[in-house]
Amino acid sequence: MARRPPTRRHERIGEAIKRTLMKLKGEGALDSISAAQYSFTEVRPTTGYEAAVVFVSALDQGEQDSVVAALNARAAEVRYALAGASRLRTTPELKFKSDASDAYAARIDELLAKE
Repeated sequence: MARRPPTRRHERIGEAIKRTLMKLKGEGALDSISAAQYSFTEVRPTTGYEAAVVFVSALDQGEQDSVVAALNARAAEVRYALAGASRLRTTPELKFKSDASDAYAARIDELLAKE
């Protein structure tokens, strides 16, 4: 069975979660999780909004896995902070994953440069 494309509502809720996470990070609420520089690139909520996958990109690609591991280890704390800062009816359970789009783009640039 093919995966259905996200609806406009899913996109809006994903963007609202992303904005709130970035706001919390900017205010220092997530500073204790990792000292590395990172950003949230995309949020994909599930159909029932009970969970969401948050894609994370670290400035230093060598720290990518440690940042994702640290965020997943403290996902309950991040969810609690998100619940307090957002206007969502229910706060989804968060699962953090590496965003490989930067590495993929760099690889494409490298291949194009060879030609």
